[in-house]
Amino acid sequence: MTEEEILDMIVDPGDDLSLRKEDTGRFCDKFSYEYSFYIANASGPKPLEKCFEQFNNMEAFDNSWYYTVKLWQAPGEHVSAEDLRMFYRSLMRQRVIGTPVFAVGHDDTLKPGEVRMLLATNYNERCFPPAWEFEWADKCRKLPITELCKEVPALKEHIEQDVFVEYREAVLHGLVKYRLEELEYDEGIDWQETLSALDYFLKLGSNVKNALYAFTSKAGSAASAGQFKKTKFFLLACQWAIEQGANINAAQSDKTVLDHLNDILALDLDETSKGLACTLRDELVAKGAVTYAERVSNMDYFKELEYLNA
Repeated sequence: MTEEEILDMIVDPGDDLSLRKEDTGRFCDKFSYEYSFYIANASGPKPLEKCFEQFNNMEAFDNSWYYTVKLWQAPGEHVSAEDLRMFYRSLMRQRVIGTPVFAVGHDDTLKPGEVRMLLATNYNERCFPPAWEFEWADKCRKLPITELCKEVPALKEHIEQDVFVEYREAVLHGLVKYRLEELEYDEGIDWQETLSALDYFLKLGSNVKNALYAFTSKAGSAASAGQFKKTKFFLLACQWAIEQGANINAAQSDKTVLDHLNDILALDLDETSKGLACTLRDELVAKGAVTYAERVSNMDYFKELEYLNA
C-alpha cells in the first residue's frame, strides 16, 4: 500500500477522534520517506496495552520515527480517554520525533471487546533541498543585502507551499540566520539603506551574535588594503551590531573583536576610519571586551560552563 492509500484508510471525518488531512502533512509530503506499517489486534482486558506489546515485539520502536496511530473498535464501543493517555505516555517513552497523531473509529467486522490498531511510522527530513533553496543560496552570494530583502516574500511563499507547518519557522531561520555576518560591501548602496536591511533581517531571526566578529575582521581586511570606504562601512556595521547585543568577546583562532580593532588602529588610516575605530575600541573596552591573550589568561573553562558550580 502507498502512503496515500494508508491515509485514505486512516482519515475518516466520522471517527470519534478524526485525523484531519492537514495533520498528516509530514506523513505524505515530498520530504517524507522510509515508511513502515504495523497492525495489532487485541481483545479482553487492557487491549491497548496488548497492542503496544505487539508493536514492541515487532520492533516498531527500534528507531526514531514520526508516529501516526489509528484505532478501530467494535460498533458502539468507545475506548476511554485514560486508556488512550496511557498508550500515548508509553509511546512518548520510545524514540518518537515530534508529537504522535491519533485517530479513533469503528469497524463493523470487529466483535465486541475487540480492537485493531495501525501504527504507521516514517521519517520526514528535508534531505534533498528543492530548486528554490538553491536559487536562494545563489541570490545570497550575488545580491547586496538591500536587494536580498526584496526576495524574502517569494522565499516565504515557497516555504508555505513546500514545508510542513510546524517546521516553517525553523526552515526560514535556517535560510536567513547567516545573512548578517555574511554582509558584503556594495559601493553603490547607501548606508541608511543597508541599515534598514540589517534591521529587517534581524527581525527575521538572522543571528547577530557573531556578526560583530565578522564585521571587525572584514573592516581589518579592507583597512589593510587601503579601502577606506569599505572600512568605514564595516565599522558602522560594527556599531550597529554592538547596539543589537552582539558578542563583544567573540573569538576565532587567536583573535577577538578587540584584537581586530587594535590591528586596524595600528594601520595608516584616513581620519574618518581612525575616528570610528577609536570610538568603537573605547566603547568595547568600557563594556568589558578583552584581547585574546587576556581572555585565555582569565579563562576558567568549567566555571564558564557552570560545571558543578565550579
